[in-house]
Amino acid sequence: MLNDPQPSPTQNDNPAVWDLVVEDMNQRNIIGTEKYGTPLQPHNGRDALVDAYKEALDLVVYLRQAIYERDEKSASVVNILQNYQDRVINEKKELDKKAKDLSEFIGNSPIFETIDPAEQERLKVQNDIMWQYSEVLGARIAAFVI
Repeated sequence: MLNDPQPSPTQNDNPAVWDLVVEDMNQRNIIGTEKYGTPLQPHNGRDALVDAYKEALDLVVYLRQAIYERDEKSASVVNILQNYQDRVINEKKELDKKAKDLSEFIGNSPIFETIDPAEQERLKVQNDIMWQYSEVLGARIAAFVI
């Protein structure tokens, strides 16, 4: 992911990032001047490379945190999707077993012949609907992107 090539940027209606950065820099200048009593100037008694290096280290840590949190959120979505898909797959397995058992009862059990004809018809309709439902679940499973 970190080494994947990035697409070219596309134009949109959002503000230019450079304008946002310049605005942020102006705000930081005001905050820094208020905090230190002077704007940042050359030869101010501080080592600019050490200051910049420390800031860069902080930046790298913040960037890595953001990448980790974004990826963790993406992984969480994948896990939720996987759990959802697993539930559908399990639902189909359970339904298929029940539909198979009912089919066998209707086709092979001598008890079925002793049941009221109207109830026999309801069981047959139920069995047909169970198999149709199984087909729908099968189509959904086939469409899963794994």
